[in-house]
Amino acid sequence: MPADNKPDSRPEFSRPRVVEALSHKHPTGFDEAPTPDEAEALRALLGLLGLRKFRFTGEISPLRRDEWALRGTLGASVTQECVVTLEPVRSRIETEVLIHFVPPAKMDDTMEERDFDETQEPLGEVIDLGLIATEALALALPPYPRKEDAVLDMPDSSDDGADEKPNPFAALATLKDKLGKPQ
Repeated sequence: MPADNKPDSRPEFSRPRVVEALSHKHPTGFDEAPTPDEAEALRALLGLLGLRKFRFTGEISPLRRDEWALRGTLGASVTQECVVTLEPVRSRIETEVLIHFVPPAKMDDTMEERDFDETQEPLGEVIDLGLIATEALALALPPYPRKEDAVLDMPDSSDDGADEKPNPFAALATLKDKLGKPQ
């Protein structure tokens, strides 16, 4: 923590673009990758064993005077723990990112269920490409990484039943009987 005892609120990977500085005539391209320190911070944030070849490329295009479209491709090589063996599992992530930035007032108008557009995001003063890339990576990670040959050994259910757990409803029935009978 910083000396003032407040948590550090800076994102692990930030590449802000000021909306007013974007061209209204043609798309603004981008090609972003984290520094080694940022990659390490992202690895820790996402609970990864490893993060390599992280790159976010694309463009921000004007749609209307106050609306923008971001189209990009995110690529990364990640290493996670296998959910069965806890051994490292490597995966290549390649995902497309599409976001339609609109003024917050227009978001309220289109939030009816029939018109809901999951690509819409409220437009602020800044579009942070690093935060967008971090979110896209988090959503694209395999939720249950597993080595190809990993096998989960399950106990045989045809045992003699010695380890059988008591039925909680049987215990409730016994309690009901005890409470229902006068002493």
